[in-house]
Amino acid sequence: MDEEYKMDQMEQQWLGRAVRWCAQGEQCSPTVRGKLREWGATATAVEHIVAYLVENGYVDDGRYAALYCDSKVRLQHWGRVKIAAQLRAKGLDKVIVDEALAGIDEEEYLEVLHEATEKKWLSLNESDPRRRRAKMMSFLAGRGYTMEEINQALKEMNAEY
Repeated sequence: MDEEYKMDQMEQQWLGRAVRWCAQGEQCSPTVRGKLREWGATATAVEHIVAYLVENGYVDDGRYAALYCDSKVRLQHWGRVKIAAQLRAKGLDKVIVDEALAGIDEEEYLEVLHEATEKKWLSLNESDPRRRRAKMMSFLAGRGYTMEEINQALKEMNAEY
């Protein structure tokens, strides 16, 4: 943080709030910037506070993106396409998003895809095989899986059912 810059009392309060907020749960710098602006911080104060938070380990975009990917794959069974879109929508740098996506455990990712496919397949009440396949494709695409991943999962499902 710039040693010459001295925070006034209000900026110190924003910093304290931001530190407490970031300590409660992982945050990314674009979200923190937005929250500080919401609290009324000036642009200069926002940048100095975010710099302080990054320097002191309260905010780490790479760590945030990796945890986000892990939780979305495990808990919500999302695919890489949807995860990447959501991380980019948050304002994270493409390099950070790509690194986080590369960190997804491939074996676990495919297992989650298989589980989601099997669960949905069993819940569909469609007798026409083409419509059933179309519904499956739509469901999995909405979850953020690529067509290649979807086709492979459906191919495995046909082998089992």
